[in-house]
Amino acid sequence: ESITLAKKIIHEKNPALKNKDQAARDIGVGAIIFGDLSNDRTNDIVFDMEKFLSFEGETGPYLQYTHARLCSILRKAKQRKTIKDYSCYDGEELQLIKQLGSFPEIIQETLSHYRPSILARYLLDLAHAANSYYVTHPVLKSEEPLRSARLLLMHAVQLVLKKGLTLLNIKPLEEM
Repeated sequence: ESITLAKKIIHEKNPALKNKDQAARDIGVGAIIFGDLSNDRTNDIVFDMEKFLSFEGETGPYLQYTHARLCSILRKAKQRKTIKDYSCYDGEELQLIKQLGSFPEIIQETLSHYRPSILARYLLDLAHAANSYYVTHPVLKSEEPLRSARLLLMHAVQLVLKKGLTLLNIKPLEEM
């Protein structure tokens, strides 16, 4: 049922997407996995397929969509330059960098407490921060060296989302 519903949502949101069947499978399965793992093991789970498959809010498809969106930005950039001066970052960028820096601690905490919900919460918070960031900070339209600095930051977020989703056994999609 989750795959059928995911296919319907994909058809509405992106009818031109290639490999719709595979994407629907990855989104449908990922939604159920995330719906389960994002809840602390001490809490009851309310199984709501439509909520699990939402591309907005605190769901697996939201994380997959954020990852795909970041991949799209990086593809459009084509080439990225190495930067040596990070002084162009503002407070919001520095906050995002701090969030990225806590990833190893989050993994350690997740493992030591056997609570994948810790990693799930971290990924949701990171995705929310990244989405807010690229709405308010033009990445591709920025002038150099700011453009390269912002692209580097988006690439770092994309890598952490990819690793985190993979650790939760959810396929990080590059297009949705």
